[in-house]
Amino acid sequence: PYQEPHPPIGVAGLSPNSPTLKWAGEEGLIPLSLNMNTRFMAGHWETYSGAAVAAGREPKRSDWRILREVVVADTDEEAFELARSGFLGRYYEDFMLPVFGFLNFGQYWKHEDTVPDSDLDLEYLVKHQFLVGSVETVTNNLIKMQFPKDALYVVGFSAYARELKADELPYVRWDESVLGTNMHHAFM
Repeated sequence: PYQEPHPPIGVAGLSPNSPTLKWAGEEGLIPLSLNMNTRFMAGHWETYSGAAVAAGREPKRSDWRILREVVVADTDEEAFELARSGFLGRYYEDFMLPVFGFLNFGQYWKHEDTVPDSDLDLEYLVKHQFLVGSVETVTNNLIKMQFPKDALYVVGFSAYARELKADELPYVRWDESVLGTNMHHAFM
């Protein structure tokens, strides 16, 4: 860019060890992970951060952008119907699925290598690739996407500590508990 300071620039990656994300890390650009499976995205961060460190830069995970299709409705059933019958469903059925099939890019969507290419249809994407459902379901799936191998516990503090479940997180309010904290209670 000719302008200094220049606006933030993002660079998208597709493949597991994306050379464009390596370049983004070397240049201090914003890494963008396109709508691919979570296994590939883990490699995106490793590629980006490794290149940044090698170039003497400090990678910040908060700069990483993950692009996903998201459909949220009052119920899971309503969200799934919106995803299937709305623009998103038509776009994937009429354009993206044929293009990815032609380019043999199906592996980028598979949640497991054992999934046959013939299973890659709109239903598969809605179930395994997109974030579709109620607020609770989508929140839970976002957490699982970020921490796929970890058990994630969120502990809320007030006069006593309690574990907050994923489906509660969208509804937790700062002003609904008794003032004070009890760290001892949290670690018992």
